[in-house]
Amino acid sequence: MTKRIIFSFLLVLLIIPTVFASLTATIGNPRMVLYHNISSQSEPAIFDNFVIVENKNDFIVNIEISPQGDWKDKVTLYESNFTLAPEVRRTINYTVSISEPGHYRGDVLVIFTGGNETNSLSLAQDLEVFVSPTESYSKSKLSNVVTMLTIIIVLLVILIVLVYVYQSKSSKKSRGVKK
Repeated sequence: MTKRIIFSFLLVLLIIPTVFASLTATIGNPRMVLYHNISSQSEPAIFDNFVIVENKNDFIVNIEISPQGDWKDKVTLYESNFTLAPEVRRTINYTVSISEPGHYRGDVLVIFTGGNETNSLSLAQDLEVFVSPTESYSKSKLSNVVTMLTIIIVLLVILIVLVYVYQSKSSKKSRGVKK
């Protein structure tokens, strides 16, 4: 009987800390869909965005933010690791830089760690961006294509002339014609 009581007591001692140290996590604007224009090939579309994190716990929480998916090399965080006091809300700004038109999607992952440091919770801001070329961007792309096609055509004409000259010299030598 005493073994049962001791075992029950130990079990309660193991369960109580996890109940009282449960971690709560909240982020604002968990899904964002943005539309931007890009004006030229040499100037990327650069814009600021943010995620709101809130500590609704009665203990300090460590926050780690990291871009995922398409955003790994396109998002610059001003702050990626910090602590948040109880009942505090904070806006975390970041910059997005996109150099090509297209559809981009990925997550900005927010990891909350707190309590006895074994509690961890991850939330993600789903960020989707559609980048369209402006008229000047399209014209510059078109002019680049036209320039490349012109160069290719000129090189082909030169190559054809060189092959013709070589062929005619070879045929004159084989016939024995002297100049």
